Amino acid sequence: MRGDELESIDLPQLRGLIDDQPGLQRVLAGIAAGVRERILEHEKALNAAAPGFERRFVQPFKAIKRIEFDDLDSGAAFVLDEPTRVMTFNTGHVRSLLDAIMRDVDTATERLAPGEIGRLARLAIELLILHEVRHLSQGVGDYGDVQKLKAISEMLVGEFDLLADRDAAQAYALLRTLEEGTAKPVDYVRFFAEAIFFMGQYCFPAFKAPLNKPSKVARALGLTLMVARIARADVTETIDADHAGRLPLDTALVPEIAPDWTKLTIFAYNPDLQLVSVAVEVDILSLYGICERLDDGNFDELVEDVVRFIRTVPLI
Repeated sequence: MRGDELESIDLPQLRGLIDDQPGLQRVLAGIAAGVRERILEHEKALNAAAPGFERRFVQPFKAIKRIEFDDLDSGAAFVLDEPTRVMTFNTGHVRSLLDAIMRDVDTATERLAPGEIGRLARLAIELLILHEVRHLSQGVGDYGDVQKLKAISEMLVGEFDLLADRDAAQAYALLRTLEEGTAKPVDYVRFFAEAIFFMGQYCFPAFKAPLNKPSKVARALGLTLMVARIARADVTETIDADHAGRLPLDTALVPEIAPDWTKLTIFAYNPDLQLVSVAVEVDILSLYGICERLDDGNFDELVEDVVRFIRTVPLI
């Protein structure tokens, strides 16, 4: 099976692919090579559309000679062999994402068409690749260094992850707009929201955001707030205006929850760090109820609740 054959894959075939280590590795490597090729093919347009894109993605993709997939005993998401410039992704992380997709499809009230299952699988792999490659340009590509940093500040590691999530979603959305020939801001924002929504629906359940891990909660809540902003703008038909405003709709939002859950502070990277709202009083039960559901796999319902939450609380 090649990467493009995911377009027609059904659920039993996806299960079979996950159990077929050599076959899975070939499919993943093919998709990874395709992502790299597309980034480099559209290099000039991507750099023009998003200042800093070359440093974030083009340069690291150019430095990588080949992308492979294998099980990594260390637990790292990837390793980069400096002499050969071969980047090896952890197949186990991909399996976790694909398992989350299969669980969701299994429990869905409406059956997805085979093409939709394949599209979700491809999106999972592409976003994972973009996220991890972004870590290279962030300077946090070495697993040992990340563990040392985590021992100092887990919250800082969470911020690196949230920004890599945002940048991966931006790269995905920009590629979609270029390849589909649309220059409408509303299309870009919806492609961006699609990527972030995917993370909430599948990545959070796959990798969890438990309440005893504040860094994971902050990351997941930040992404949820970002989707909620877009959903609110979509309902009010203000996407174009809001995206051109003071805080564009693809801005990364970083929340800081007070220890007693009574206040919420929001930072943004736009692209530099700025304070959006400080120590805003919130209803404890509402905020806690949102955060305890971040990884339950019902992201559409959660986003609706967060939209209502930000309507009543002057956060963003």
